[in-house]
Amino acid sequence: MKTPPPLARHKIADESFLETCTAKIRETYTWWTQLPRIEDLPSKSFIAPDKIVSLLPIVCLVDVTGSPDDWYYRLVGTELVYNRGGEVTGKRVRDGYHGTDWEDVHENYSYVKETRSFLYDPADLPTPWGGMRSNDTLFLPFCNDKNDLTIVLVASVNR
Repeated sequence: MKTPPPLARHKIADESFLETCTAKIRETYTWWTQLPRIEDLPSKSFIAPDKIVSLLPIVCLVDVTGSPDDWYYRLVGTELVYNRGGEVTGKRVRDGYHGTDWEDVHENYSYVKETRSFLYDPADLPTPWGGMRSNDTLFLPFCNDKNDLTIVLVASVNR
């Protein structure tokens, strides 16, 4: 197995985050772990909105194509739109990310792409009204029927 890239100190790539994360993030992770797998990942075809109605406001789907510089927001939940201060569906992640800087956001997506595994990032994020707010963000990879990583579901909740 390839050695995962190093992460910033506060990011967590094992299940220890379940001890301190918000209930919605725990619910999202539990749902993801229970999905059937195609080899190591669940298929994007298992993302059934009617099964995750309570999670829809806090999730976004990111299309994976090439490098994270070229990834796009396919769908963004209403709570995420509110917390960002605007709609980013259809925009490149690089142009519409919600984080302190692009390097930090890029690290998250690159890690998920390279490891084909989840990543938890508790961080303070900027608000559209000025200031910062504590936030829990979970990145979850999904594949197509050929087991190619094609979607990252991101769940994000204010603390």
